[in-house]
Amino acid sequence: MIYKKLKQKPLSLIIKEFVYVILNLVLFFVITVVILITSFFFSKNDYEIESTINGKGFENWLFITIFQIVILGIAVWRIYKNREEIKQWKSEKRNFSLFYLVSIGVLSGIGIWIFGYLQNIAVYNLFGDLISTSYPWAKFISYPLNEKILLFITGVLLIPITEELFFREMMFGNFLRNGFPKIGFIFSCCIFAVYHFDFVNILTYLVYGAVFAFLYQKTRSILTSIIAHFILNLIALSFLFY
Repeated sequence: MIYKKLKQKPLSLIIKEFVYVILNLVLFFVITVVILITSFFFSKNDYEIESTINGKGFENWLFITIFQIVILGIAVWRIYKNREEIKQWKSEKRNFSLFYLVSIGVLSGIGIWIFGYLQNIAVYNLFGDLISTSYPWAKFISYPLNEKILLFITGVLLIPITEELFFREMMFGNFLRNGFPKIGFIFSCCIFAVYHFDFVNILTYLVYGAVFAFLYQKTRSILTSIIAHFILNLIALSFLFY
């Protein structure tokens, strides 16, 4: 069903979603600069300053967490603004049982992790050491144990929720509720893949985004895609400790 009071054109939807993506990046940049400046003035010695700026850089769990919190804030704000349209759209779905939604999410998460693993093997067999699909995981493995644990918590508990609310519930959902599922599917998957800034594995992220979007569209429940994302990250990040 297309809601009459929405009826936005595809181009206006694309521009609108780009604006929210840029807003997310700008807010993250501002917060990061504030943290770096604060660290600069409150650090006790040059070593602490250098560690803050050059240590783990933007791969540090703190910056990853801040990035996700910014995404979560924008997503929650948008969901609140559009709560009536979202509620009406979801009220028309089939009544799937909680067991079904959870089961589909778990199986999908395992399935796409296997796909990603096989893709890594294929790339290695074709290109050897010329192309590494292990970035940034190789650097994460070298982190101290306390940072690995914090990264694991962020990646398993926070990231699935923030990314699914931002990319599926609002970005893709905005196109769905306006009657442009195909455009929204392609657009949200592409933005999701590029957003990870890992262009060697961009095909993998496109597949991940496609599966998450498919689950959301078919069940009209964000729970299923969150669980699939949770399982994927749980398995992937477990290898940090081996």
